[in-house]
Amino acid sequence: MRSEIHRREVWQKEGNGWAGISRVTLWRLLERRSPVKPEYVEPLLKLLTSEEFENLVSAANKLKALDIMRNDCIIDYGLVLEIISVARIRDVCRKLDADCRVFVFSSFVKGGFRSDSDIDVLIVTKLALNPLSRGALFKAIASEVGHDNPFELHIVTEEYLRVYRKLIDALREVT
Repeated sequence: MRSEIHRREVWQKEGNGWAGISRVTLWRLLERRSPVKPEYVEPLLKLLTSEEFENLVSAANKLKALDIMRNDCIIDYGLVLEIISVARIRDVCRKLDADCRVFVFSSFVKGGFRSDSDIDVLIVTKLALNPLSRGALFKAIASEVGHDNPFELHIVTEEYLRVYRKLIDALREVT
C-alpha cells in the first residue's frame, strides 16, 4: 500500500509522467520500442520497495527456470495458458479421485515444445480400471479445458506408470 501511495505522489509531483518519464516514453519502454536508458532505470527503481524489487527478480528467475520467460524477459503467454490448463486437468482428476497423480512428458518437459506440439498428459488413477469411469474422466476434462485442446491424455493405473517410467526419459509430476 505504501508503495502505491508513493507512486501516486511521484506521478502527481512530476506532473508530466511517472518519475519524470512521459507516458509515451514509458509506453515505448514497456513495449520495447525504445532502448532502456540508464537515466530511466534509477527513477523507476525508486518507485519500488526493496521487497517488491526482490519479488520481481524472484518471479522472473522462476519463470526463466520454467522456460516461460526468455532471457530477454519476453513471456510466452501461450505456454502460461497451457500450464494453467494442465493444473485444471489435475484439479478435475482430483475431484473424481483424490489419489490421482498427473504428469506431463515428452517435448513439453524436454524443451522441444513448439506452438504446434501436443501436450502429453499422463493421468494415474484407479478410474482407469473401469471404462465408464475413464470415459467420465475424459468428459469432465473436456468440459473443463474444452473439446478442442492440445492435450494427449493417457489415463492409466499405477501399474502402467512403471511402464511409462521405463519408456519415457522426461516425466514431470504436476503437484
